[in-house]
Amino acid sequence: MNATARPNVDPGFEPVLTIDEFRDQPITGVAECDGQPYYFERLFDYDNDVYSSTFVLTPLDAATLEASLERHQLHARWYAAFQAGQIKLITHPTFPEDRERYLHLKKLCDEAIAAAEPRSVQKNGNMIPLGSLPHNGRHQAPWQVSWSELR
Repeated sequence: MNATARPNVDPGFEPVLTIDEFRDQPITGVAECDGQPYYFERLFDYDNDVYSSTFVLTPLDAATLEASLERHQLHARWYAAFQAGQIKLITHPTFPEDRERYLHLKKLCDEAIAAAEPRSVQKNGNMIPLGSLPHNGRHQAPWQVSWSELR
């Protein structure tokens, strides 16, 4: 896993490895399910105008996992500099010198996820942050998830 340590999680939970989109809670990213990496996408409940607890999980191969982790590391480095006031928001999501690599990794991930979609499954997920963290840093914090079958 590209020298990324697997976070310790509470019993019954699995680690969220990356968060790509965050809206008060993780929307898309990579998490483990039954010990295997999956791209997750939280479904939107249009009837209630909120994100649901239902997720589409798409299996990832080792190369796509590595690309996802590297892309996340590029963004995390940018985010730390942004929080420290060292870089402007206009450069989001990564340093200008990393942009080409970031976009290449994003393209690889997007194509691999699209190709794996026929093997996707839906599950209910309960995602919670590990520990207590300030709200503005929650999307960069470690998260954990407990998966269950749809009812």
